[in-house]
Amino acid sequence: MRPEIHFTPVRNWMNDPVGLIYYEGNYHLFYQYFPYEKRWGTMHWGHAVSKDLVSWQHLPIALYPSRQEDCNGCFSGSAAEDGGKMYLFYTGVRYDKMNRENIHESENGLFTSCQIGLVSQDGFTFDNHQKKLLIGAFTDPKLGSRVHTRDPKVWKDSNGWHMALGSQCEQQGKQVGQILFYQSMDGETWSFQNSCQMSGEVMVECPDLFQADGRWVLMASFMGRGTGEQPEHISYGGVVEFDAASGELQADSSMLFPLDAGMDLYAAQSMKDEKGRNVMLAWVRMPQALDGEPWIGMYTLPRVVSVSNGRLNYAVHPLVRDRFTIACRPEQFVQEAVRIEAELEENGYIEIGGYQIQRKGMLLLTDRTKVFPIDAVRWLRKTQTQLTDERCLLDIYVDHGIIEIFVNGGEVVITQAVYEMNHSFCCEHASKLCCWKMQ
Repeated sequence: MRPEIHFTPVRNWMNDPVGLIYYEGNYHLFYQYFPYEKRWGTMHWGHAVSKDLVSWQHLPIALYPSRQEDCNGCFSGSAAEDGGKMYLFYTGVRYDKMNRENIHESENGLFTSCQIGLVSQDGFTFDNHQKKLLIGAFTDPKLGSRVHTRDPKVWKDSNGWHMALGSQCEQQGKQVGQILFYQSMDGETWSFQNSCQMSGEVMVECPDLFQADGRWVLMASFMGRGTGEQPEHISYGGVVEFDAASGELQADSSMLFPLDAGMDLYAAQSMKDEKGRNVMLAWVRMPQALDGEPWIGMYTLPRVVSVSNGRLNYAVHPLVRDRFTIACRPEQFVQEAVRIEAELEENGYIEIGGYQIQRKGMLLLTDRTKVFPIDAVRWLRKTQTQLTDERCLLDIYVDHGIIEIFVNGGEVVITQAVYEMNHSFCCEHASKLCCWKMQ
């Protein structure tokens, strides 16, 4: 069964959200899409629009391979508006050697990446034969990787256009993750501005910089970060120091924290909503499709990102949250999405269809072992979150195949994919229990 309030493709594979933008009265969601199978392959940009961030209208594919530089995929990127036009920026990929048995894969894992732009007059029509090469591939590995330089995040301010790129460079025979910064006056001619190496990281993907509550926020995804049972690649975020005029970023891994304690998220991207709030979406990775479904890949609920006491805080977007107005029983999640609010007391316990939430002192514990594939490896089944307050207020969104738990107003969020949940609901030592479904 398909989630009710979490975005999914109509069919086949979806991963990174890209090109998020509020434009001409619509929220536009572009996404990494392989339209042929339920697995990763040659990337296209899927496209959907919404008025309310809940109901989405699926539209034709926006970007597809059409020139030599992107013949093997239109990778991640971003969108911006200027002069009433929508500008799309993305990474084009061309394999060094195509797999003869499967043209959607590189035979040796090597390819050439470059940055490409496309302008749409209305945000609905995209002429893929009018793309422009903006930044070519690197030739010096000490400056940046020919293969692993991608995911342009572009924005415009009073000083012109800015671009952040995920990349890596070679230092003393080792690969070091970095973020590259470019600037432009017209969105087409770009010049290198600065770089920020992330010591201890081998590759930075999907960098995203924006201002919230007077501070600069960096979100980035690090490849090869996880250890033990953690996934290999993890999304991080935090408050940093950044000067857009010079492209100087002061940040290192110690300043960043996992965006989500469930460790299923990757490739987070932000946009400004109609009121100027910073809204984040991220890809929720899934080890397999839900039973019988023709698609794989879903996104988090849209989250408003703010800064409180120097840390990131997350809240479900009001357009989504305020739709839950009809009182219902918690077990109604079996038929439709529900929102559950509760305060867990000492030794408090909630079980939702086999998914367990428990409080022990100042620790909040979750366990999805009963509702997760037994053979999936490097997926976090149990989480442990340190509470910062004596109270443990939970705002829980339960949908088909996914649970999101916002702790103490969004200080921490635990998002996890779930499978084959049963019809049960029980709780102990949980006060102020309320449950709603959407109107």
